[in-house]
Amino acid sequence: MNITWVGSPNFTNTRQGKGKLGFICHWMAGNLASTDAVFQNRSRNTSAHFGIENEVIHQYVDVNNTAYHAGNWDVNLTTVGIEHSAQPGRDASDATYETSAQLIAKVIRENSVGNNLRKHSAIVATQCPGTMDLNRIANRVNEIIGGSAPVVT
Repeated sequence: MNITWVGSPNFTNTRQGKGKLGFICHWMAGNLASTDAVFQNRSRNTSAHFGIENEVIHQYVDVNNTAYHAGNWDVNLTTVGIEHSAQPGRDASDATYETSAQLIAKVIRENSVGNNLRKHSAIVATQCPGTMDLNRIANRVNEIIGGSAPVVT
């Protein structure tokens, strides 16, 4: 798995002693290139840990630091934010689903992240991540790492 570091100035060092409980899934308003631009813009003050488009993964914030993705500070402190290439009228590709599952499995194995998988809309009033099927991702993660699939809430 190839992860390209893009970086973002919009994050806080550390997680203030909080554990990483799981993941928040988002969809992009555009594509990976436009997401890169938004997260590199200091005045936007937003970021996520990763962005996925088909087989391509960009990383913006180290998983041990706090990205500004959930719209809730406490949730930001305890989750890994992943943007997926999809938007209203454009579903995520099969490749984006597979890459997401592979990435989540890798992050769980390497960074002691919990198996909670949540939609952004479960945190704040938003369409995000729209039509994305988180159960599809969770089931595939289970196939990759074995054991219990991430809990979708």
